[in-house]
Amino acid sequence: MKRSTFNPQPTSWAMLAFALLLVMLALAPTPIAQAQKGKNKIVRNDGAVFEIQKSDRTFMPSRAASSEASKLLNQPNEPKNLLPVRAQSPESIIGPDGRTNVTSTTTYPSSAIAQLEVTFPSSSGICTGWFISANRLATAAHCIYLASEGGFVTAITVAPGRNGGTDPYGTFTATNAYVTQKWVDTENPKYDYGMIDLGSNVGNTVGWFGYGWNSDNAFYQDRKINVRGYPGDKPYGTMWTMKGKIQEVQKTRLFYSIDTFGGQSGSPAYGKWGDCNPCGFGIHTYGVGGGWDKNSATRITQKVFNFLGSTVQ
Repeated sequence: MKRSTFNPQPTSWAMLAFALLLVMLALAPTPIAQAQKGKNKIVRNDGAVFEIQKSDRTFMPSRAASSEASKLLNQPNEPKNLLPVRAQSPESIIGPDGRTNVTSTTTYPSSAIAQLEVTFPSSSGICTGWFISANRLATAAHCIYLASEGGFVTAITVAPGRNGGTDPYGTFTATNAYVTQKWVDTENPKYDYGMIDLGSNVGNTVGWFGYGWNSDNAFYQDRKINVRGYPGDKPYGTMWTMKGKIQEVQKTRLFYSIDTFGGQSGSPAYGKWGDCNPCGFGIHTYGVGGGWDKNSATRITQKVFNFLGSTVQ
């Protein structure tokens, strides 16, 4: 008797391979899923995640301080021995120190700039923030999240227009703070921008900055700007400022020889642009060092603009 054997026809092998291919395609991530996985998100200090919402605008207008700004609290404060967060070196003073002390901190737009006292799980320090709406401030991401300091801040005290031992408008406790997922993952300077929410609409009193973006590098080159904030090498709680020009423009950074120091991280690098006046063009984040011979701000690109304007509550 002839012994039978299993000998499938070539068409059977083809059908089997085709079925296996269908299974592999079903299990493999789609290009959309892969893009979604790598998409940047907003991360809140409690771990909540939000989408960055797109906007067709190029700038947000500023708002001057209200008449209520004259009704000051003049709340005294006790100077603290807090060092700047991620302190910059003295080389951030490029040549003779050209900064001047802002003595009238209740005059807009100084009233819309705040000293930040931030507490991380393993340290505390000072930074600067600036109002961009009634209850929201822009600042540097490294004033909100640093892996070396235990991650997200656990507390932020906001003092608008602080003037040495006096807080003209009192102090406010931040309710939430936000950075991008890519900053949490990499702490790359191009993602060094953050946002703070307050439980108070004090911005209606102190005013707020406009902010905007332009894709043309020539828009920024040689543009006059100010960098104003709270440096750690001056008497505690005093505001300092300096004018200058943007000298170098990169995709995500603006460079200048305006003098700064640690504690000014998060300060506005601002100028004029139509109804956006004062208009934040960048968030001061770094001094000289690491291959850079100038001080610099994180450029407010379209992505940064969308981040700052996203609904996150």
